[in-house]
Amino acid sequence: MDKLRICASIKHPPFEFINEKGAIEGFNIDITKSIAKEMGFDVNIELLEWDDAIKKMERRECDAIQGMSISRERIEKYVFASEYITVFHSAIALIDRNDLNDLTDLNDYKVAVQENDGYELIKKIRSRGNNKSMLISTNHENNLRLLLSKEVDIVIGNKLTLLYYMDKLGIKGGFKLLGKPINITRYGIAFNKGNSNTAFKFKIGMDRIKANGVYESIYDKWFGQNIVYYGKQIIENVDTGVIYIDKLGRISAVNNFAEKLLHIDSKNLIFKSFYETEIANIFNINIIQGILDYYQDAYYGKIKINIDNIYYYLEVNYIKLLDKKNELMGVLINFKDITEKTKLEEFLIRKDKMESLGFLLLNVAHELRNPLTSIKNFTELMPEHIDEEEFRESLLYHIPKQVDYINKLVSNLLEYSKPKEAELTTINVKQFFDNELLSLFYKLIKAEKNITFCIDIAEEFSIIADPNQLKQVLINLIQNASDSIKESGIIKIYSSENKDTKVIAIEDDGEPIAESDLSKVFDPFFTTKPSGTGLGLFICYQLIKENNGNIEIANIQNGTKVSLIFNNKGEMQ
Repeated sequence: MDKLRICASIKHPPFEFINEKGAIEGFNIDITKSIAKEMGFDVNIELLEWDDAIKKMERRECDAIQGMSISRERIEKYVFASEYITVFHSAIALIDRNDLNDLTDLNDYKVAVQENDGYELIKKIRSRGNNKSMLISTNHENNLRLLLSKEVDIVIGNKLTLLYYMDKLGIKGGFKLLGKPINITRYGIAFNKGNSNTAFKFKIGMDRIKANGVYESIYDKWFGQNIVYYGKQIIENVDTGVIYIDKLGRISAVNNFAEKLLHIDSKNLIFKSFYETEIANIFNINIIQGILDYYQDAYYGKIKINIDNIYYYLEVNYIKLLDKKNELMGVLINFKDITEKTKLEEFLIRKDKMESLGFLLLNVAHELRNPLTSIKNFTELMPEHIDEEEFRESLLYHIPKQVDYINKLVSNLLEYSKPKEAELTTINVKQFFDNELLSLFYKLIKAEKNITFCIDIAEEFSIIADPNQLKQVLINLIQNASDSIKESGIIKIYSSENKDTKVIAIEDDGEPIAESDLSKVFDPFFTTKPSGTGLGLFICYQLIKENNGNIEIANIQNGTKVSLIFNNKGEMQ
């Protein structure tokens, strides 16, 4: 039996390390031993400081080194057997560093890395002439201690190993991850040049243990990701797409429905990081990474994707999965095809718009005819009656009034016809009222009226909407509420929410709307105001629909209540 000398890192848990009993163990250890057993090799694995292990490899005092990240430079130097796991290299800082929320410029901070770890990243930092801001130590544990003592600002390393040592030191809650992963690192077993035959045999061995289930058993042992726990039979027989990504970001399961709908082959995805596959081009990688980094629990949204030049609409749920000990296991993405439903809705919306346009044009013609007829009549009478003082006074009173009405009507129609799409963003409604609206509200109220505003918006209450369009709607509604109050009254504005909806409510204690008119208030040109055009609420309705919301009006005991209703589950990505 051939004897192989293999070196590895002594402090690289859970991949390789020395346990409390003094024995070597870890994921990489089990993988190497399983391949050796499959292919008839006898291996002697020696754990060293990582830099010492690499030097020993360079002196050819060992035949191979396990747990080495695969890079372009290293491929030129070594011969790799198949990669066997993909991990993230991330940046972390102390949780109280409010100046550090994202990794923007490493030159501004002191950064600690492990020697010969994050190989490409270290090279990139050094190429900037940034040696002074970088501290290199022998392992991740030492770097964490440097961070605790504030000798460095940031530590960069293998995310899973850093989390392991945080737990060991009892300080996991004192750190935060900075932004997305810096590096997606593929680990493999590297052999010296000249050992190509052995490397090839190890590649065959890797394929075998993946095929016979040994690899999956080892993976489940160390990372607790046994998808059987969730029932492979169940996810294969549901009529929704299911993709399971474990806590290392590895795609662990893709069901038949997902394969067919997305035109993907699970054989090309399983065991790979989601960043390296077409999954990253379809689904929201920020949400997936946010769940993996403990920033987010779940998310619901709708997406539009292009597959073979055909557009599909999907309804997507991103769910955090926990094991029996309430520990993170990964992210479950489940989705369903709503293309036909969405196309039907779009057709009905277009149909409704065309019908509304026809109704609108008829009413525009009617509304314009009245003032134009009045102007025409005065014009025809002018030659005969222009010398009459009473006629001239009537002419000067009515003609400008009719022209103002036409101008107001046209202005409202132009506002409605502006082809501006809603630019949706998250709005903190309380701040929005404080900064954008309160002073405007008071300007809307006539000087002779005594109106009190009672505003009760929760501090953290937020919605997804277009700020300018929301402002336009609220100003219109406040003006209507003011107009319904004769001399004095109260306008209440408050927020409420449940698991499905968020609501901004506006109540007034003015004159209620006649019950027979409630069903007509959103119709174009319907108005009860002597000088109104009847387009205000019609435009409000259209704008709220553009913002994925709804508007309802109802009479209450002492007046009228208008509710702006928004979805509480998320919006289009």
